[in-house]
Amino acid sequence: MEKICSIGERRAFYARMRALFVLEAHKLDRRARRAQPLKPMRLFHWSTTYLTLLAVAVAVDALIQ
Repeated sequence: MEKICSIGERRAFYARMRALFVLEAHKLDRRARRAQPLKPMRLFHWSTTYLTLLAVAVAVDALIQ
């Protein structure tokens, strides 16, 4: 069976997902510190999406190895 992607590529994908989540958390924190209108549901939706994508990626990773 041919490999779809290397371990390094998978780790890079996981790192990008984590970076996007941290970026969104930072945006929420910055808005709170500046007393701007908050968008907490945006972070909640991203966290749900992040966990879903991570679970799918781990499942696919287990299937292709």
